[in-house]
Amino acid sequence: MTVLRPRRRLVNFRLNDDEYAILQAACDRLRARSFSDFARDAVMYYAGFREASLETVIWQLNDLRSAIDELLGRLGAKKGGR
Repeated sequence: MTVLRPRRRLVNFRLNDDEYAILQAACDRLRARSFSDFARDAVMYYAGFREASLETVIWQLNDLRSAIDELLGRLGAKKGGR
């Protein structure tokens, strides 16, 4: 993938083990291409710099789908347990 505007600046931050695990789980769950892409999109979106990218919308939809699946699983467990 060719970057039209090369990225030359580096932003660095540290995470503790729990934060890293949360980030890794979010990237896996949302099928992010990399930590960098996930963090860049999230930071730029929440900073109000740009609207959510298509990739961010896909991540959000995947997250919503996971939440719905979890709720359906809980409802199914309640129905079966009655």
